[in-house]
Amino acid sequence: MHYFQFEIKEWISNTAHLTLEEEAVYLRLINYYYDSEKPIPNDIALISRKLRISNIEVTKGILHEFFEESGEGFIHNRCDVEITRYKAKSEQASRAGKASAEKRANASLTPVQRPSNQS
Repeated sequence: MHYFQFEIKEWISNTAHLTLEEEAVYLRLINYYYDSEKPIPNDIALISRKLRISNIEVTKGILHEFFEESGEGFIHNRCDVEITRYKAKSEQASRAGKASAEKRANASLTPVQRPSNQS
């Protein structure tokens, strides 16, 4: 996923109690989640290292406050909703593009070359 809508008021209301370090960690975790489009691995030390977060305790705290731990990793329901919307929109655009390309290709054919819809 290369884009997500950033709701500033929602972000501020959800993170106003965090320190700057905690907010930065949360933003890195969210960005990782959107980029990978899958849960954050349960290995907190590994994910902290990958995201260049030096304080593993802060990573743990943010994951446990804002994410839900599962067998697949740490999940974030809001991110999952946005990823689902993004994929649906992308698939719809792909189908529309293919239909448009097919229509243009068929329009350039002479009547004799056009495929028949009759069986």
